[in-house]
Amino acid sequence: MSAHIALADAHHSVTSPTNMLRYAANYWLVVTIIGQLAFLIFIVGFYWTTSLTGNFEGWTKNKILPYGFIARDPTGNLIFAFHVVVAALVAFGGVLQLTPQIRSRFPTFHRWNGRIFLLAILAVSTSGLFLNWWREAGSIAITINGILILLFATLAWRAARLRDFQRHRALAMHTFMLAGGVWFLRLGMFAWFIVAVKLLGAPKPMTEAFMTAWGFGCYLVPMACVALYLRAEVSEKIMFKRAVAIVIFAMTSCMVLGIVALGAVMWLPLLKA
Repeated sequence: MSAHIALADAHHSVTSPTNMLRYAANYWLVVTIIGQLAFLIFIVGFYWTTSLTGNFEGWTKNKILPYGFIARDPTGNLIFAFHVVVAALVAFGGVLQLTPQIRSRFPTFHRWNGRIFLLAILAVSTSGLFLNWWREAGSIAITINGILILLFATLAWRAARLRDFQRHRALAMHTFMLAGGVWFLRLGMFAWFIVAVKLLGAPKPMTEAFMTAWGFGCYLVPMACVALYLRAEVSEKIMFKRAVAIVIFAMTSCMVLGIVALGAVMWLPLLKA
């Protein structure tokens, strides 16, 4: 009898709305840390090797790079080199900021890493905006992403200065999602390719429509998930908590697909090349 009660209590503990939300958030955290570390290895292995040695032409091996090496644009090439070198600091700093053990056990390090992280984000977004318009790409989606990064990073820094840590936490989470726009863009593209194109046979017009929409969705959808999670944390509505947990679990599973596909199709081949 006691064994049945213990099993029932354990089942209730796992399926309770609060625990479901926490497990979904931890699932996202683990996947994100692994994915960001893989992204960091790729940036350092591919872009640092080519950028720091001045072999800018090596960027052309990445066929989906929107604006990489342009022979008659040395200024743009140097700014892009700076952009990708600092991007590694964003990926590495973001992983450290996300790790709860570091945040709780080393608060001083967390604060200083946060400052460096925000400065790196500002540098990457500013250089990214410059490249977007300097090289006449003029993407509205990228422009909005860059402006939002600058805005939320500034607000997160201001909230920390005012010691409004609850607001700072929310703004920092949004800033991380915005700063990961390019990463989420790639994950979504490759996850779509696996599920929609390969498994379901989605036609080309549907894929083109998705790619256009995902140019905005790659940062708006993660921001919406953060907003839902923060709302669910303080909500007393059981169904809402469970629904948000399911949404986060589903989105994270899509991230897993994207990370595996991106690593197999793009990152590993480019590193080997």
